[in-house]
Amino acid sequence: MTGATVVAPVPYAGVQLWIVFQDVDGVSVAGGTLDGRGRALWACRRARRPDCPPATRSLTIYRSRNVAVSGLTSRDSAGIHITVQASAGVAIVDTVVSAPGRSPNTDGIHIKQSTGVTVRNAVIGTGDDCVSMVEGSSDVLIEAVTCGPGHGISIGSLGDTPEQVAVRNITVKGAALAGTTNGLRIKTWAKANAGAVAGVSFSGVVMRNGSGIEISGVSYTDIEGTSATATAVRFDCSPSRPCAGIAMRDVRLRYQPPAAAAAEEQPAASFCRNAHGVAFGDVDPPSCLTE
Repeated sequence: MTGATVVAPVPYAGVQLWIVFQDVDGVSVAGGTLDGRGRALWACRRARRPDCPPATRSLTIYRSRNVAVSGLTSRDSAGIHITVQASAGVAIVDTVVSAPGRSPNTDGIHIKQSTGVTVRNAVIGTGDDCVSMVEGSSDVLIEAVTCGPGHGISIGSLGDTPEQVAVRNITVKGAALAGTTNGLRIKTWAKANAGAVAGVSFSGVVMRNGSGIEISGVSYTDIEGTSATATAVRFDCSPSRPCAGIAMRDVRLRYQPPAAAAAEEQPAASFCRNAHGVAFGDVDPPSCLTE
């Protein structure tokens, strides 16, 4: 579909998936634009009308292997732009995803029950997570992603049901987040379950006017920039299942009120509750982790 623009039908008439690659091996999608024409649905949802149709996902890769998506532009999806589910060996590179910051539930790239997924050199601006990884995601590399507007780069929500599969070996590096409501976060439910989050690394991340970093049970290194909230680093963990093994190294964040100029950056604060770990190097705001 090199150079082509594919336009979604409107109305969707209850269709939840628009373009689907299912049970395929060795497929390549190069170039082109997907226009999801989601504005009418967003308006319906913002008005909280009871008769809104489902939020159709633009591109879904399901139960597939060795899929390459390159040079694709996805704009104005009614729901999630690109979904990778129950798949292995998927590479998404040189991709542009765009939707207004007020468009509801328009995740950029959503990964579920998949392994060996790479997202590289992507520019993503949406009304929800730029990249979201949920249960069963493993061996995922997110590299050189520019994110904003949106909610940031997220793992979860996790632990809502007891049978959810763990998330493991997630690497996010060289990302730039600007104007996101969250920075880097893991979202979990405080419920008894067998799930886990392990082997997660955030490094080389630059934030500009994000609303905080919410991370648990991970390490993050060389993160710098500004926060739109006075509390730039937040570890808010359950008393029944405290966060442990957190490692911070060279984290430098300043508070910049949304209406202020760059010269008016102020010291930021950190918040910890039931959070344990260590900090190394230049960490500002000072770490509140306990050993």
